[in-house]
Amino acid sequence: MQLKDLRTLIQEVKGEKKVVVYEAKFSHIRQIMMGVIPRINTVGILTAQNPDGKPADRKFNDKNMKALERDLRGMNYGYHKIQGKFGSDEDSFLVPNMSREDVAALGIKYGQEAVIWGEKLTDDNDEPFFRFSYMEGDDTVQNRDVSLSGAEVQSRDDYFSQVKGRKFFIPFFDDAYEGAKFERGDGVQVTYRDEEVPEDPEARKLAESLKRRSGFLTESTRTKKSHWHHRGMINVEFRRLQELINKR
Repeated sequence: MQLKDLRTLIQEVKGEKKVVVYEAKFSHIRQIMMGVIPRINTVGILTAQNPDGKPADRKFNDKNMKALERDLRGMNYGYHKIQGKFGSDEDSFLVPNMSREDVAALGIKYGQEAVIWGEKLTDDNDEPFFRFSYMEGDDTVQNRDVSLSGAEVQSRDDYFSQVKGRKFFIPFFDDAYEGAKFERGDGVQVTYRDEEVPEDPEARKLAESLKRRSGFLTESTRTKKSHWHHRGMINVEFRRLQELINKR
């Protein structure tokens, strides 16, 4: 990374620690996410706003984000501030070289239903790419090996992140970006009978989770992002439950 390409703010923390807060160009963020910056091997994306999937006022969200920022500084992480919209406006941090354990722990601390962690891998031609994990707590729910930008993404009016007005997103819960495809309607369909669920701990856990998430979708007090999160999780969990039912 060429510091001359960035406006760099250096802020001192306790002792001799220094944390770098980068106001990055969009191109730099895209280079990170495409895995082409050699010294960046992992990345975390997280927010502290709207904990527990419930909308919070601006004052509360700002206070939470400042607390998360202090935590990142105290852990000696540099980070990029990014914006976005997920049903409502949302600020986040993109944190280079963040450990999976730390992004999960901070997500849990700030009551987030999900965080994102990416790890650099190489393909068969030794070309680098990032595998992004959508994590609920400490559990990886889904992986994606691609993040998207470009003209079509710029036209999105919701569910995107952005840097200086330029948008990108990772297509979690979008079947066009995974090997297996399945048919579904416009709504969330959870179609199984209780007696079909095998007497198997994983199957029972999935069935209970599906019922709980379906209830969340009826709660008007939740954010649109929370509804989106649980709709996607229902699709993932229902598919796995259906696999277990079909093995009977």
